[in-house]
Amino acid sequence: MKTHKPKLILAMIVKNEARCIEKCLGAALPFVDEAVIADTGSADDTVEIITRVASGQTKPVHLYHFEWTGSFSDARNFTLEQSERHDADWILVLDADEYLRKPDCALADFLQKLSEDKHVGAGYLTIYSDYQNADGSIDTETSLITRLLPRGTRYSGSIHEQPKTNGKNILTPFAADHDGYLDQTKGERNLKYLIKELEKTPNDAYLLFQTGASLRSLQRQAEAADYFEKFYEQIKGDEEALRHVFVQDGIVRYLYTMMDLNTKSSMEKALSIVTETEKYFKNNSDYYFARGLFFMKLVLFDTARYIGYLPEIEKSFLTCLQIGERAGVSSVRGTGSFKAYHNLSLYYRLTGDEKRAAECDEAEKRAMQE
Repeated sequence: MKTHKPKLILAMIVKNEARCIEKCLGAALPFVDEAVIADTGSADDTVEIITRVASGQTKPVHLYHFEWTGSFSDARNFTLEQSERHDADWILVLDADEYLRKPDCALADFLQKLSEDKHVGAGYLTIYSDYQNADGSIDTETSLITRLLPRGTRYSGSIHEQPKTNGKNILTPFAADHDGYLDQTKGERNLKYLIKELEKTPNDAYLLFQTGASLRSLQRQAEAADYFEKFYEQIKGDEEALRHVFVQDGIVRYLYTMMDLNTKSSMEKALSIVTETEKYFKNNSDYYFARGLFFMKLVLFDTARYIGYLPEIEKSFLTCLQIGERAGVSSVRGTGSFKAYHNLSLYYRLTGDEKRAAECDEAEKRAMQE
């Protein structure tokens, strides 16, 4: 009996993506059987670029025009429906500013095993996102997002839409680089939709978190702080909520926002957040890295008052190294390795321990090469 080969289709929604769409398709098309793309009203050369790329392909690239309804889920679901019309068994969802890396295994074998496992509901895509810090430096954040979907899956939510899946989500060999956070025009666009959704559900912790994160990425820290505070009030003391990935991410971003504001009230607020939440972050190097930076800033902010917290700096960065780089979870690259060594080196020089500072310098170099 001949085994059915699972069919993988790429599904995308696009609008004004001339900057990146050719790079995205060039990276993804070699690893899928077909592509379904819905343009929601591009005014640039996006459609022309897709048409040109499609003409040079031996595999089908189906381009549709979808009238925008104000809901990302509506557009996503349209591409899922069209993918199923083209007999998709599995659907890989990408955005135009995401560039698929070469998978590290035989995809046909992986998809076959995936299809035979009745307990699997969907698969994670590992996304490496570059973003700009307040000081202009660039960091890379690793996120796991549900993007490999079985036929029959549908999205809900008009912004930061989520797929409804049944069964467990598993890590897949799919990974992509993402540079969209460096494009502020998209941040402004998303912010508009988020605020509109919050008018309907003003106490939705996830929407409050995403709004704060969007404002922070736009360097609008004071406004971001207001939304993060509302987000924090929704989840404060809720032990179950405090273990969710997005909640922990939100608390870390809240801490950074308070540090960026660098006022007496913001530093006191950050201290209370650290005191209230640390017990939920035992295996989170991002949190302890932010904690270490916070205590550095706190001691410098008012040395006479906060000098007693000086040992917390060393404790935080040593905890980062103990946790290490976290594979298979959302994290910022380096918080469990070279970034922690770098800040430990600064701490040891500040306290006059030049020998340990030099050891951290060497460890930082080795960690950056790994």
